[in-house]
Amino acid sequence: MVGFIVLKKESTYICATCRKCMNAMKNYTYHLVAVLTVGIWGLTFISTK
Repeated sequence: MVGFIVLKKESTYICATCRKCMNAMKNYTYHLVAVLTVGIWGLTFISTK
């Protein structure tokens, strides 16, 4: 019974760590898309002036 509780805590910890990592990756993805959008917009704005 004690071993089962320890395994459950470890798997919960691993899942929580993965969830934090995935949330961070989502944030980086959105930031990358935003930077690319602003960069492309800026280049087209400068080239049409």
